[in-house]
Amino acid sequence: MNMEYWEFLLQKKDNPAWNIIQSTENEIEEGKYRIVVHSSLVNAKVEIRVIHEFEKDNKINRRTFKRFRRTNGEGLIVIIP
Repeated sequence: MNMEYWEFLLQKKDNPAWNIIQSTENEIEEGKYRIVVHSSLVNAKVEIRVIHEFEKDNKINRRTFKRFRRTNGEGLIVIIP
């Protein structure tokens, strides 16, 4: 049986290290980032949904970005370039 897996990688601008995102609920410090996903699914169409929560004027605001992308031959997708 072939198990499907998803590995989410985060890289802060000007830092060459990639960090694995371990949880679905992450707080990260302010800055510019790249997020890449590595999956066991190759050349597969997937839905990407990013939810950004931020505080403004003492209110929690939420923005949701949704789109479809295709994994490449190595199972990689750039989520946030």
